[in-house]
Amino acid sequence: MKTKVVGLIFGGPSTEHEISILSAKNIYEVLKEDYTVYPIYIDRKRNFFLLENFEHFPTNLKELESIHRRELYLSFKKPNFFYWDSLQNLKTIEIDILFPITHGTLGEDGSLQGLMKFLDIPFVGCDVLSSALCMDKEAMKQILKSNHIPVVPFKSYTIYERENISLDAIINELGLPVFVKPARQGSSVGVRKASSVEEIQNAISYAFRFDTKILIEKAIHGREIECSVLGNFHVRVSIPGEVRPNHEFYSYEAKYLDPQGADLFIPAENLTKQEIQRIQEIALSTYKALYCEGFARVDMFYADGEIYVNEVNTLPGFTNISMYPKLWEYEGMSQKELLKTLIELTEEKANLQRNLITTYKV
Repeated sequence: MKTKVVGLIFGGPSTEHEISILSAKNIYEVLKEDYTVYPIYIDRKRNFFLLENFEHFPTNLKELESIHRRELYLSFKKPNFFYWDSLQNLKTIEIDILFPITHGTLGEDGSLQGLMKFLDIPFVGCDVLSSALCMDKEAMKQILKSNHIPVVPFKSYTIYERENISLDAIINELGLPVFVKPARQGSSVGVRKASSVEEIQNAISYAFRFDTKILIEKAIHGREIECSVLGNFHVRVSIPGEVRPNHEFYSYEAKYLDPQGADLFIPAENLTKQEIQRIQEIALSTYKALYCEGFARVDMFYADGEIYVNEVNTLPGFTNISMYPKLWEYEGMSQKELLKTLIELTEEKANLQRNLITTYKV
């Protein structure tokens, strides 16, 4: 039986470039046991490279620059990629499945998913629409509100509305403090907590450096609860886990730069069976309302008996300490089993797409 060929795509132009490398390193080490894996690196200029001699996977950009790599070119006919082995020798790579672990802008927001769909290569994870909806926090919240799923109270503004932002209206509606964040970033990039008019003004200016749309949210003082969700037709939700930041909030620094930035509790402590069931129900409803497929992590706040959906990550972190795989490990599913399941879910979705009629028939 032919070994399946997986193209593992990572990197990209987003602010989460380095985190993508860490996730890809972990996935590569597990996948290579059962699949032929081509590591495909996207640099910050959006060039594709095939990395060779990949046993010692790099963990930072300086190491990555020293590894031999060949520039890959996309083919709009099968095979899917090609590169020049020499001036006279053109080599091709035909991929069975692409596994994007490109966190953040252009990798997680539907852009790369649209390219893969156009190339007719099955890919792991959510499709174009759900990826875009989940990355755009304002659009996500609007969809969830229409499905009666609770979200943190918020206001949103585009760059075109910047001069007309009323700080008094924000404070009257949301109170103080508030969180100001770019609408389409991940890993808490560009997020600031503001407790005064001056701090809100500074936070707005800062957030607009990362995106042309921003979100201002009411500060919820509660527990940060996360669930891993997996599936297409038959969707499973993990036991809830909890993040307890040791910083003022779960910032980029707390997540990735400070080894003691946060404590993870798997499962979340001191939840009743009824609370666990309610949290899982909201995670499942959120996943379905946003048309998710494959996998996603649903992040929530639990405060004063109320549950609020905060964010949905359609390409969650996949390092050895990341919440998504750790929750499934607690449920008895190893990372190897989890990744195999994701490949199978991708094939299931691809088979459905292949059976669709693409020509007009009377």
